[in-house]
Amino acid sequence: KAVIGFEDKNVRPDTDFKLIYSKTPNPIGIDLLTFRNSPDDGYFLLLASPGMDVKAENIQPKDLCLVLDTSGSMAGKKMEQAKKALSFCLANLNEKDRFEIIRFSTEAEPFFDDLKPADKANVDKAQAFVNGLKPIGGTAISDAMAKALALGQKRSEADKRPYVIVFLTDGQPTIGETDEDRILDNVKAAPGGANTRVFTFGIGTDVNTHLLDKIAIDTHAASQYVLPEEDLEVKLSNFYTKIKEPVLSNVALAFTGGDIRVTQIYPGALPDLFKGDNLIVFGRYSGKGAAAVKISGVLNGEKKEFVQDVNFADNDAKNAFIPRLWATRRVGFLLDEIRLHGETKELKDEVVRLARDHGIVTPYTAYLILEDERRRGVPVAMQNFRELGADGVALRGAEQQYNVAKDEAKQPALRTGGVAVDNSRKINELKDGFNDQQTRDYDKLAKAKPDGERYERLSSTGGIGGGGAGGGMAGRGMGGAPATAVKGSSAEEENLGYRTTTNYAQQARVVNGRAFYQNQNVWNDSTAQAKKDIKTVNVQFNSDAYFALLKDHPEAAAWLSLGDNVDVVIEDTLYQVRS
Repeated sequence: KAVIGFEDKNVRPDTDFKLIYSKTPNPIGIDLLTFRNSPDDGYFLLLASPGMDVKAENIQPKDLCLVLDTSGSMAGKKMEQAKKALSFCLANLNEKDRFEIIRFSTEAEPFFDDLKPADKANVDKAQAFVNGLKPIGGTAISDAMAKALALGQKRSEADKRPYVIVFLTDGQPTIGETDEDRILDNVKAAPGGANTRVFTFGIGTDVNTHLLDKIAIDTHAASQYVLPEEDLEVKLSNFYTKIKEPVLSNVALAFTGGDIRVTQIYPGALPDLFKGDNLIVFGRYSGKGAAAVKISGVLNGEKKEFVQDVNFADNDAKNAFIPRLWATRRVGFLLDEIRLHGETKELKDEVVRLARDHGIVTPYTAYLILEDERRRGVPVAMQNFRELGADGVALRGAEQQYNVAKDEAKQPALRTGGVAVDNSRKINELKDGFNDQQTRDYDKLAKAKPDGERYERLSSTGGIGGGGAGGGMAGRGMGGAPATAVKGSSAEEENLGYRTTTNYAQQARVVNGRAFYQNQNVWNDSTAQAKKDIKTVNVQFNSDAYFALLKDHPEAAAWLSLGDNVDVVIEDTLYQVRS
């Protein structure tokens, strides 16, 4: 049996709760869901999972290298939490695993100088070594990474078990090779890299986010950041529990049969599959009909393939949640390309189009949408973020956050610090699809003081869910900007109609495949601005004309259900419904 629970606070549950599950006797279960309601390419969601009840013989032994920064800056709580976290990982090694520990400061020091079996004697020795670690010296990141990668290179060609490096640091390289690009080149050039995964943990905010993120991306792994107020022991322990039991590594995906062509797949580089985990792949497709999906990889040291018959629908509107989830992840991927490699017109234009069409609201996307609409001369009545455009403080915060993220690619000094970590966390959460539109922590929103004269802004680690939910926007507090106190009684702010309780993230709704944006008390159809020479018809809410419109166009019922003041496009006409 299974118990499924959902819990949240201060959210408006305005969409259905979707629970998707399947049962299969196969080692890897595969499901395909599709959505298509127009002649355009459809959307698909592929789910693959080894399930929770994986046979012991299908759990792959792994090689694990724990690399810990013991430089002087780790002194105090950080070191104590790190030692407890490493102790947890050691205590939870699988019987057939091999492992090594490398501590580094001014130099890198492997403990065993080899990958050793995870028997009791070796684990006890490693626990004693970890317990005696002390913080002192500089930060030789390049040397430590080189020694960790070299362990993987010493393995035989026949050894196909996954090699996992968990790399923890609280600083930037200060000893040996310090150039970010050369360190990355060394990681890419390391032999045997196909089986190597480097999971990076940035502790605090004095880390080079581009270095840690790119190392993780290049090795098909992931990066995480532990803020000063967060518990490293809890974060690392939770992470290790997830990757403790690998099932399928070096995963590849292919579709065969029919005239099906898949494009814009995310993620492009597929991660390994672990017990209790899911492989989640989104994409677009052309063609229709029966096909097969093939997932291949290494299972218990042997190359295996798993094939499932699937069907790509020609017309299926049941799974309307798929397009927005696909778009959210793609927007995150595109924003990360801008952050890591620089802005181009093509990248920016695609972010704007996807965010506007799918109602993806973050400080980055809202600013870009508003900037794009003003540049194109979209009439004010059809702009999607008119209230944000009039809210000078919030708009400047959004502009600053996007510009800082964009400029990280060409200004190395911006790649470290609280704002850089915040940008990495929020964009990575978008890449994972967490953009709820709803605010999760109302206590973190910018709120008026009782006298109505002072307001507070969110800190750099604010935003939704402590930097989560894709960096949603909340009134004056946009997340990602330095914490400041702002007096709210100035004539400028009052003239801007500044309202601290406004949450711009909640002023977007995706209904029946179409995004609507709220301005004042009117919900505006985002497709209106793309229509040339559109006709306008005024309709009184609840009038005979209103019900005639519903009768003639039943597909509009969901859109009109937004309220009694809605602008909606039907065919070549903009109907302006007013109460």
